[in-house]
Amino acid sequence: MTIGFYTSLPLPSRMPFMPEDFFGSLNTGTSPSKIISPDSISQSISETVVLGGQDSYIGKTFGGCRLIGKVGSGAVGVVYLAQHLRLERPVAVKLLAKGLETQEELRQRFLMEGRILAQLEHPNIVRIYDLGEEHDQLFLILHFIDGETLEKRLRTKGKLSEEETVQIFLKVLAGLSHVHRNGLVHRDLKPQNIMLSTEQSVFLMDFSVAQLSTLPFRFTMNGTILGTPYFMAPEQIEGKRG
Repeated sequence: MTIGFYTSLPLPSRMPFMPEDFFGSLNTGTSPSKIISPDSISQSISETVVLGGQDSYIGKTFGGCRLIGKVGSGAVGVVYLAQHLRLERPVAVKLLAKGLETQEELRQRFLMEGRILAQLEHPNIVRIYDLGEEHDQLFLILHFIDGETLEKRLRTKGKLSEEETVQIFLKVLAGLSHVHRNGLVHRDLKPQNIMLSTEQSVFLMDFSVAQLSTLPFRFTMNGTILGTPYFMAPEQIEGKRG
């Protein structure tokens, strides 16, 4: 049996989201006052954004969105904070991780993630705005959620109160119910893929290994397991269909 776990890797090293000079230096055609400012984003997000460094994508434009900094990364995808130049608002842009751009199975799965999200309209599921390809790289433009993952909340604050736990999971279950009604299995539900916004909203994220039960074929080869070991259902570990 081949095990192809799509696990999340640690976030990149963090630095304060404070270099105002960076925003003014972007050649966006937008006045500096309308560029995303550090003050417009919560401390939780600003602490995780990594600017510049060795990332050659920072400053490039995908679908009219200029990449500003890296928010997080996993085994397959990288998520950036970006500025939508025409709408003058922050968005999230997801790209395939470097070195994976030419792997056809991953490209098809990435495209499928975008099309799946386009079919899911629910207040507890991250919204997609666009899907495309530029600079020989596929991209998804997603709703930017100002907040933190459930994983980070648990790591920084420890045990949640009973009331907060119930409120979060009622919203998670509402999103999952919508997912299942649309014939979809998420297959990678875990604290890192649950986003908590500063406005107390809860969002399901990362449908990169999701499977539509109505598809006449499967992207995952028989005997291959996709998911995160500690959060996988027994039938998923056994390679059975959920």
